[in-house]
Amino acid sequence: MTKLHIQNLNSNAALLKSLSAEDENSELFDFATSKAKVDRAGSDFFQLGDVELAFRNTNEQQWSFFNTKDDQTLSASAIKVNRKWDIQDDDILFSATVTNSSPNDIEVGGLGFAMIFNQIFTDNSLDESHNNSSFIDPYIGQDAGYLQVARLNGQKPTLLVVNAGNTPFEAYRPLSDDKTQKDVHFEGFYEWTAFSKAYFDTNWNGKRQWNTPSSFVLKAGDSKAFALKFIATTTPDKISEVLAQNKIPSASSFPRLCSSR
Repeated sequence: MTKLHIQNLNSNAALLKSLSAEDENSELFDFATSKAKVDRAGSDFFQLGDVELAFRNTNEQQWSFFNTKDDQTLSASAIKVNRKWDIQDDDILFSATVTNSSPNDIEVGGLGFAMIFNQIFTDNSLDESHNNSSFIDPYIGQDAGYLQVARLNGQKPTLLVVNAGNTPFEAYRPLSDDKTQKDVHFEGFYEWTAFSKAYFDTNWNGKRQWNTPSSFVLKAGDSKAFALKFIATTTPDKISEVLAQNKIPSASSFPRLCSSR
């Protein structure tokens, strides 16, 4: 296992500027976007720690959509979110507690956590991309789901994101309202979506999804906690081992010689 380090964004303890671990040169490699050659400051851009919501009163049909990118306090939202980053041994735990502050029961049909890692190759040399950027590979496997972030050069560290409580990986939804310029060097950011019924009913036009879109009801005044664990390991070949240590199933293939008769 490899120790992770965090640095908050300005004075906002809910957002991260960097999420880093030691690389092959004993220097800190940042999985977040501090090394990207684009300006991502301000409320036009999602950061690690941002949360996206969709909900409605249980007696209504229309969904309402909110996110902490636009308003960190969710001042106009009946659902409030308390976010926290904690160091847990070598790992980092991100927790989000959602609370229904209204007098009505609410159906939450969208809950997602921005996965903002440096997959931006814009204006990089080949060496800069190899050394500073990553590939992101999601397994949308509900409670057994995980996200792996591996450096382009294949060297350590490698990052895993796993469910640490009540946070299934139901969908991997693009964050289309992030203003980072998209081109051949950057395809956009995504979120770890734990509940997706609202998006299925609206943006996705009822199209069949990998997992059945779901929601949950939060009664007036009630709260529910969700958590993701960020784990650093060495190289990608150690991922199956780390998943097993965290009680997440994985399958490994091996070569086999086939002959025809």
